[in-house]
Amino acid sequence: MRPPEIPDEEIVDAGQRLLAVGRQVNGWALRMACGGRGKPDRLLQVWRDYQASTRVEEAPIEVPDPVAEAITASKGEVADLLGRLVPTIYAAAEGVADARRLVEIEGLQRQLASAAQRDNDAAAAIERADAEISRWREESDQLQGELASEQFERARVSEALRAVEAERDQANRRVDDLAEQLTAAHAGQVAAEKARIAAEATAAAVQSDADRLRSDLATERAEVRRLQAANADQQAKLAAATTTVEHQMAEIAQLKAALSDVRADLEAERQARAQAQQSLQAVIERAVKAEAAMAAMKE
Repeated sequence: MRPPEIPDEEIVDAGQRLLAVGRQVNGWALRMACGGRGKPDRLLQVWRDYQASTRVEEAPIEVPDPVAEAITASKGEVADLLGRLVPTIYAAAEGVADARRLVEIEGLQRQLASAAQRDNDAAAAIERADAEISRWREESDQLQGELASEQFERARVSEALRAVEAERDQANRRVDDLAEQLTAAHAGQVAAEKARIAAEATAAAVQSDADRLRSDLATERAEVRRLQAANADQQAKLAAATTTVEHQMAEIAQLKAALSDVRADLEAERQARAQAQQSLQAVIERAVKAEAAMAAMKE
């Protein structure tokens, strides 16, 4: 089984850094803090497991006995008064609040469903992009290996060309030596004739060697041209692969922008819920004050 791409310790460290700068810890924030690596679901699960393992249960706060007795004695009166006031207040506010709350809840549910769908689409798109990037990286490594092999072959051909050039220079020097020998042979007719025959034979052999060397040189030059063409083709493929990776990175940037919009929608929903909670708390506080006022009037 292949080990996880990101160790748990690195994920926990990323979550602690997010908390240190006052940011919310979620799967996408952890992915960004880990350098754009890993699946958001796994990153968030590792962070939640870490929080669960480090959570400490708080001991209940003890109050003095007189305070506890006073609380126990007043529970019945407060409960009775709240039992009469809260239903009345709630019934008065329920008619107006229910319709608005239902509309808000339906809107929030639609937003949550849309956000979840966009989150799933973004996660799927990022996984596809990661797979494409990995594939392009493997192809790029393969192309680099092939290019290195062709560069080695080109170096070998260049070395062979230099050897051919050296043999040609040596043949030219041999021709020069033969010319000098022919000049010296003119001292005598017989010696000159013999030297001429020998020179012609040697010249024929040199010419044959020169023709062979020219043929080898033409073959090597054709091989060099073929390697150069293959190298140009590999460079074009590598450039195309780089362009495709850049397109994938641009799509990832667009998905990240869409994710930011989803986070903004979720933040607006959280604020709306907090406002509703504050409204309910205010109703309870008014009920307690009304109870206290009624108790004071009775006295």
